[in-house]
Amino acid sequence: METILLIIFSIFFFWLVWKRTDLGIAVIIILLPSYLVRFEILGIPATLLELMILLLFLAWLTKKQFFLKAEKTVFSQFWWLTLLFLLSAVLAIFISPDLRAALGIFKAYFLEPLLFFLVLINTIRSSQQTKLILGAIGISALFVSIIALWQYLNLLPSYEPWISEFPKRVSSIFEYPNAVGLFLAPIAVLFLGILLLAHPVDNFKNKKLKSKTRHFILGVIIFSLLAIIFSFSRGAILGILAGVIFFSFFSRYKKWIWAILALGIALALIIPQSRTLIYEIVTFQDVSSDVRTVLWQGTWNLLKDRPLQGAGLAGFPTIYDQYRLIKHTELLLYPHNIIFNFWTELGLAGLIIFIWLIVKFFSQGIKFKKVRLTLNSSFSFSLPLVLLGTMIAVLVYGLVDVPYFKNDLSVFFWLLIGLLVVVERIRKSEVLTIELAKEEKETEKKVDK
Repeated sequence: METILLIIFSIFFFWLVWKRTDLGIAVIIILLPSYLVRFEILGIPATLLELMILLLFLAWLTKKQFFLKAEKTVFSQFWWLTLLFLLSAVLAIFISPDLRAALGIFKAYFLEPLLFFLVLINTIRSSQQTKLILGAIGISALFVSIIALWQYLNLLPSYEPWISEFPKRVSSIFEYPNAVGLFLAPIAVLFLGILLLAHPVDNFKNKKLKSKTRHFILGVIIFSLLAIIFSFSRGAILGILAGVIFFSFFSRYKKWIWAILALGIALALIIPQSRTLIYEIVTFQDVSSDVRTVLWQGTWNLLKDRPLQGAGLAGFPTIYDQYRLIKHTELLLYPHNIIFNFWTELGLAGLIIFIWLIVKFFSQGIKFKKVRLTLNSSFSFSLPLVLLGTMIAVLVYGLVDVPYFKNDLSVFFWLLIGLLVVVERIRKSEVLTIELAKEEKETEKKVDK
C-alpha cells in the first residue's frame, strides 16, 4: 500500500512540477518537514522531501534539455564556492569511518539541497514568483507552529520526556523540542524583517488586500514566536534577538525596537525566576550549558589531533568517543557549534569554504541592499537586508546548536542563498526594462520629429 501511495504521489508531483516548476518549489518549501516520512527505494534509505527534490530536478533537467535549450543555465556568482563546498563534502566521505552513513549525509545535506538551489535560481526570476516563495515559507511555519500550540494546550500528544518536564516543552511534528526552534527561528526573523523594514506604498487603494497581507505576516510571526517559547529553545530566542537588533539599524521603528528590547531585558532581570535562569546560562551552570561546554572541550581535543581532516561526514560520534571527557556520558551526532560542526564534518578546508561562502553572502547582500520587493503593492522592503538578518539568526543560533546538518535546515540554508541570487536577477531585469523603456521613448521622439 505504501509503495502504491508513493507512486501516485510521485506521478502527481512530477506532473505539477512539469506544468509549474515554481509551484513545485513552493510545495517543497511548505513540506520541508516531510523528511520525517521515511522509506526505502531499492534498499536505499530515502525521505519524502528527498523524493520531491529529485523529481523537481528531473523534471527541470528534462524540460531544459528537450524544450528549453535556448535558455541559458544560471549558476550565479556562488557557483565556484558551491562547487568547492560540494567537493569538500565528497572528500569528507572517504575520511569517515562509516561510509554508508557518510553517503547518506552527503546525499541529503549536500547534493540534494544544491540541486534544489540550482533549480530555484533558474526558475524564480520575478517579484511575483519571489512572493510565492515567501508565502510558502510562511505557510510551512504556520503548520509547524499551530501543531506546537495544540500540543501545549494538550489537544495533541507530544514526545516524552519533554512534554512532562517543567516547564513542559513541545516538539510539534519533530522528534525533539530544539528542532522547533531550529526550523522556526529563521522564519520568524525573516518575517520580522519584512515587517520592521516595510515602507508603505502611498498610492495603494485596496485596503482589504493590504490587511490580508499584514495579517498573514503577523500571524506567521506571532505563532512562530509562541511555538518557540513553548519549545523552550533558548538558542532560538538568542538568534531572533540578533536578527532584530540587525534590523533595528535599518528600520524606521528603530526607537521602538530598542525601547521594547530594553524593557524586555529590564523585566527579565527584575523577575527572580528569569534572573536566576539568565545567571545560570551566562555562567554555564545550567545542565544544557554544562553539557555543551564538556562537548566542546572533547571536540577541541579531537580537532587538535585531527585538525585537517576532522572526523569526516557522519564520523563525529564514532571518533569523538576516543576524545570525550569522562564526565560526558551523552554521545551526540554533532558538536553543537557551527564552527565545530563544519570543521569536524568537512575538515579545515570545508570550514574555510563555508566561512568564505558566508562572507560572499553578506558582501552580495550589502551590495544589493537597496533592491526592494513590493508585497501586493501595499508596501515594499529590502529583501537583501531581510535575508542578511535571517542568516545572522542562523549563525548566532549555530553558536550553541546545529543549524545546517538536518534535511530541512540544509535546504532552507540554500534557499536563503538562492533568494539572494534571485534578487540580483530581478534587479538586472528591472534595469533592463527601464533601459528598454528609455530607448523606446527616445525612438518615439525621433519619429515625432
